[in-house]
Amino acid sequence: MAEPVSSAEFWKLLLKSRLLEPEDASTLRRELEQHTPQADAVVTATWLGKRGRITSWQARQLLKGRSGPFYLGDYLLLEQQKTPYRGRVFSARHQASGRDVTLVVLETEACDDSATWEAVVQATQQATAISDPVVSQTWALEQAGRRRMIVCEAVEGTPLSERFADVGPRGLADVREMVFAVTRAVAELHRHGIVHGAISLHTILEPAARNTAADDAPPVRLLQFPLAGEPHVHPPRLPLDNQRQLEALGQRVCFVAPELATPGCTATATSDVYSLGCVLAALLTGSLPNWDGTVSGTLARAQQQGFPSTTTAGLPTEVAAAIAYMTASDPLERYPSAVDAAAAVAACCGFPEFPLDPPATAPIATEASTPQVSTEPSAPSAASRRRRRTAAARSRRFQTIGLGLLAVAVAIAGGVWLISRPGGEEPVVVAPPTPVDKDKNAEVPAPPDAPKDEVAGRPQQLLDDDSLPWASPTTGLPPSLAYLPPGSQLILLARPAALLADEEGQRFVQALGPRVEELFTEAEDLTGISRTQFEELRIGWSTTAAGAATAGFVLVCEQPLDTSAATARWSQGSSREQDGETVYEAGDVQYWQ
Repeated sequence: MAEPVSSAEFWKLLLKSRLLEPEDASTLRRELEQHTPQADAVVTATWLGKRGRITSWQARQLLKGRSGPFYLGDYLLLEQQKTPYRGRVFSARHQASGRDVTLVVLETEACDDSATWEAVVQATQQATAISDPVVSQTWALEQAGRRRMIVCEAVEGTPLSERFADVGPRGLADVREMVFAVTRAVAELHRHGIVHGAISLHTILEPAARNTAADDAPPVRLLQFPLAGEPHVHPPRLPLDNQRQLEALGQRVCFVAPELATPGCTATATSDVYSLGCVLAALLTGSLPNWDGTVSGTLARAQQQGFPSTTTAGLPTEVAAAIAYMTASDPLERYPSAVDAAAAVAACCGFPEFPLDPPATAPIATEASTPQVSTEPSAPSAASRRRRRTAAARSRRFQTIGLGLLAVAVAIAGGVWLISRPGGEEPVVVAPPTPVDKDKNAEVPAPPDAPKDEVAGRPQQLLDDDSLPWASPTTGLPPSLAYLPPGSQLILLARPAALLADEEGQRFVQALGPRVEELFTEAEDLTGISRTQFEELRIGWSTTAAGAATAGFVLVCEQPLDTSAATARWSQGSSREQDGETVYEAGDVQYWQ
């Protein structure tokens, strides 16, 4: 550790810092020298701190030989707060009004990226619209020189995480009010289309003292953007590509939904519900879900085993049922948003019923975007099978043929094809199975069933049955969306080879109608491979900026591409070079290899 500066140098730095006026500094220095003539820099800093003239953080900076900067625009920086995220967080004071605030100073380099900056602006605008008294207030996005900062409320209180080990398990009477307040606050975020993404004991603050009989202040405060998580990343997600940032999260990962440990997965309303369930369980049991002392080990436990239900065995039945719904490994089995979770907490904790509007646009889990976590450690996981299949595919030579406007993608074990053609035809859609409630006898509200498709004015429902000739779409990792139209809003997954392997599956394919038959015939012509070798079919539907329908098709086949049969179709016509690839144009179709 570097030696602190001398007493004389300390006073020079103090004058240069503008923390004290020159006359004031001279008066204080004479007063100190009368009582302690030989006071060194540390004694001087301590003496000034006790008199409230400088803060401990300011003193440490001066002792390190730094004269600042202690001012950022109109704000005086008082203390720097610890954060595991990028950027710096300061307790500050607005000079003109004298109001204490919290400043989140963003990374200049990160904000120079246009996409990051647009996301920060949007998240700030959303946060400023929240007026719930439990949620911390976000006020403005400001700039001082090149520094960009978000001005927030100075929230008082102690994070629940700091006293967690000392307090231990809390009684339901102590916990229910604070958890209900937080859950309703998150419901307010979801109604505004906001996903919190960082709910934990670290982002819930408990006031130092509160008279419940006379004080109408909320029992706890919930930190929201930008105080709760990484302010530069939207939508929220784990920093899986940066081990240092990931390890810095520490015990926060005990409240992270298991699907978020998969690369590319971002927080949703249902992952917020999972975090709320973990908070409720942690406060009641005095233990952190899946915590083994390491970040990586905790995430692995959550992915492999899900929420440890044994920890809630001693809780009241209705409370344990609510936690079970909130922390289900499959996001589709949880409450779809905190609106429903708040109703469940109210029911199991004895609060009266209350009206809650449905959420607005907070992203929720869907069959096409959310992985299912295996709860059978002894069985080979879907992730392991996918990794083995991917490794085998990479060992062979890949060829790629691309399409322009509408991507019809044919991905083969020995090659990948992409084809483009105008859309507009009505797609054939197979509805996924409706989730079935696991506990019909629970006294708390069960997660509502998925909405049923309306076909010709009549509801269509497919029951999840082992005898059906297709696999449930709620298992395994998220499907690859490569080569599908960007922003696909509806995705269908099928396994044609498995379907066509028996008579029941063949009848099912025939029942889909002539358009599916045309698709198979065209794919056979383009690839030179029989449809019985089509291992997996992925279809994504979307719309262009002009509103035209688009559809992309991906075929994963069991055999390599038959180039002699396929190239006759796509290599005719003109060609051009683009980004190091040869793009072929034949009529209104474009391909690249």
